[in-house]
Amino acid sequence: MTHYPINFSPFATNVLDVIERNDLFTPNGTHVTIRRASYGFVIDIGQKHYETNDNLQASYILNIHETGYIDG
Repeated sequence: MTHYPINFSPFATNVLDVIERNDLFTPNGTHVTIRRASYGFVIDIGQKHYETNDNLQASYILNIHETGYIDG
């Protein structure tokens, strides 16, 4: 299986475009969930939990964890 990181940014892959996707993972296979909340975004990466109302901050969180999808 190959991990393909996604470049999250309002100018590349916008976080809004991947809300509720079930196929997002880190390179080590940790599942990533992204939900929209009234105040912004809720991101769970394994046991780590993040909340932000800023699209750039959400992109940063996803990028530092090398969030992407796994083929195969």
